[in-house]
Amino acid sequence: MLPVLLAFTALALTAMAITSTALHLGDSAHDLARALARGVPASQVYAAAAQIAPDAAVDIADGEGSVEVTLRQEVSIPVPLLQRFSISLQRSATAPQEWA
Repeated sequence: MLPVLLAFTALALTAMAITSTALHLGDSAHDLARALARGVPASQVYAAAAQIAPDAAVDIADGEGSVEVTLRQEVSIPVPLLQRFSISLQRSATAPQEWA
């Protein structure tokens, strides 16, 4: 019974870590897209992304009247037997431009 409880605990902790990372990436993408929409230069947005989510890859796309920021990050599973597996998380946010 103890191995089952340990496996369940490891699974629950992994799920919480992945969910937390996904929420953080979503919030960060939104904040960065909003900053771009307000006229912050892309170089400053990349610098902010490096501080907010240092392990994430950042893509910025300009559309007609909007900007989109996409953050991608590989999350490894912190269970010793499953460490070679990872999950790719991607979160995007779009904001309408607020400057001309």
